Amino acid sequence: MIVGGVASLGLIVLLMLPGWNDAGSERPIIVAKEWTLANPGLPGTHTFKALSYGSGTDRHRQEFGSGTTLRSRSVDGSRLIDGWNGAAGWARTRYWGFDAKALPLNGRVWMPEGVGPFPIVLIVHGNHDMEDFSDTGYAWLGEHFASHGIVSVSVDENFLNSGYSDLLGRLDGGLEAENDARGWLLLEHLKQLREWTSSQDNPFSGKLDFERVV
Repeated sequence: MIVGGVASLGLIVLLMLPGWNDAGSERPIIVAKEWTLANPGLPGTHTFKALSYGSGTDRHRQEFGSGTTLRSRSVDGSRLIDGWNGAAGWARTRYWGFDAKALPLNGRVWMPEGVGPFPIVLIVHGNHDMEDFSDTGYAWLGEHFASHGIVSVSVDENFLNSGYSDLLGRLDGGLEAENDARGWLLLEHLKQLREWTSSQDNPFSGKLDFERVV
C-alpha cells in the first residue's frame, strides 16, 4: 500500500511540472512530401541482348557447353569447400565432370544495347537440388534490369548445391563450409569480366562499370 501510494504521488507531481502535461501544440508538424517517381516495376526503355559464358564443356547445359558465347577459365576452390570427397564426392564429380579444383565460371548475361559503361548486378541462386538447375529462374529479373540499363548476370553455382550423390556420404548430406566459396566465386566472376573488358573484340569491352557493382 505504501509503495502504491508513493508511486501515485510521484505521478501527480510529474503531471504538475511544466512540460509534462503539455499537449505538444508547439511541436513542429511533419508533413509527408509526395514523390512522383517512375514505377520501378515497369520495363525500362533499353533494348538488350542475351548471351552466356562458361567452361565450354558443361555436360548438362548447352549454353555453358558447346553453345556458350564466351569460354571462361576454371578456378580452384578446394581450400574453401569441405565434403567434396569420398563416395559422395566421387559421385558429384562423376555427375558434373569436374571437382573442387576446377570449378567453372558459368553465367547467363542480359546486356543493354548502347555505348556504356553500365552498372553490373550479379544474381546468385540458393541451395536447391543441384540436378534441378536454379540459375535459369532469374531470366525475368535479368531482362528487367537490362531494360533499365544494367548489365545483369545470373551466376551458376548449382555444383555447390545438394544432390542425390550426397546420400552416399554424411547423413545430413551436402557439402560443408562451402558458403565462403559461393561468395568467393562472385569475385572470380568479376575478375573474369574485368579481363574481358580489356579486349576490344570482346562483347564486354567498354560495357561494364566496375565502380557500380551489386
